[in-house]
Amino acid sequence: MFKKVFAVLMALFMTAFVLPQNIYAEETSEEAVLNEANPVYGDFEYVNYGTNIVITKYKGSAKTVTIPSVIKGLPVKVIGESAFSSNMLESVTIPDTVVSIGAHAFSYCIELTSVKIPDTITSIDEGAFHYCKSLKSIKIPSGLTELSESVFSSCSKLTTVTIPKKVKTIKSHAFYYCDKLTSVTIPDSVTRIEQEAFRDCRSLKSIVIPKSVTYIGTRALGYNFIYLDTDFTKTSGFTIYGYAGTAAERYAKANGFTFKAPKKTGWVKKNGSWYYVKSDYSYQKGWLQLSGKWYYFNKNGVMVTGWQGIGSKWFYFQSDGVMATGWKKISNKWYYFLSGGAMVTGWKKIGGKWYFFLSGGAMVTGWKKISGKWYWFDSSGVMFANGTKIIGGKKYKFNSSGICLNP
Repeated sequence: MFKKVFAVLMALFMTAFVLPQNIYAEETSEEAVLNEANPVYGDFEYVNYGTNIVITKYKGSAKTVTIPSVIKGLPVKVIGESAFSSNMLESVTIPDTVVSIGAHAFSYCIELTSVKIPDTITSIDEGAFHYCKSLKSIKIPSGLTELSESVFSSCSKLTTVTIPKKVKTIKSHAFYYCDKLTSVTIPDSVTRIEQEAFRDCRSLKSIVIPKSVTYIGTRALGYNFIYLDTDFTKTSGFTIYGYAGTAAERYAKANGFTFKAPKKTGWVKKNGSWYYVKSDYSYQKGWLQLSGKWYYFNKNGVMVTGWQGIGSKWFYFQSDGVMATGWKKISNKWYYFLSGGAMVTGWKKIGGKWYFFLSGGAMVTGWKKISGKWYWFDSSGVMFANGTKIIGGKKYKFNSSGICLNP
């Protein structure tokens, strides 16, 4: 009898203490990896999910940071919540393995001036770049379908914003207190602009709202908070461009803002000069590519033609403003322009043949002394090499480099 009772007690004991150990032993490998204590790769803390990596904390002090694309052979997919928050970094490059940026990931990075965000990212959570007050520009990834709450709020040096064409919702406070913001381009994919999305954007004097927008929230546009007060003021002269019968018109009328039909955009000729008017009705300045062709507009927005020095390089723009590439005859002289438009000088091999271009860009023909050596170029500019040639009744010999051996 005693043996039976003892056996039952032992069975109960084993059930109480052994069985739970067996359950834990059956955890998946993924769960086991998650139980690692703060693994570190360089200056990055991370979590290994078995198939991908999440960066959870940056512990370094570098001013320029490139986030790794792979850790332990696994792709880095997520920048976790507050991973870089309050860090003093100035520039960060995010790899194209990343698909998501967590809430407040870069908030209060007050020295951050440059961030490269790949188009692979489809989600940026709330406040991700809040109070990045040194950030002057941002390329929002094309894969986003919404701009989260306070995502770029208090980016007080941000001047222009182009919303990607897949975005449907601009959530509340998305660009709150971007007080240097002067230009916002909203695509016709957007249907909602939520409460105070652009509040305290004091430099934003006008905005174009497409027909697609069906909802504009309270104080979403044209309002500024009065400090030490509980009231709001309106941006003086704030104008909304939109279409009759739409949310844009209803919001403008309900809030006492000027409402106007959209102006003409695209090419506009004024006082004999051509301009390109953008969707926010400002003039294009600098480079612009249209239908595969490049144009350049000066600081006043005028389309340039003829010779133009840009940076340290020379370009040529045809009478229609199109940037020249390849061979171009100008004032009876031949020039050659790279695919990027820059004028060629010096030696250049084109189509397997050697040419030489003067410092002003003109192609050389005939005799030319270069670095103390004599060369000969035919009427099409091709250097003669590796043979003999009768020129002006005299026979000359040239080596394989084109140098005349008996000048």
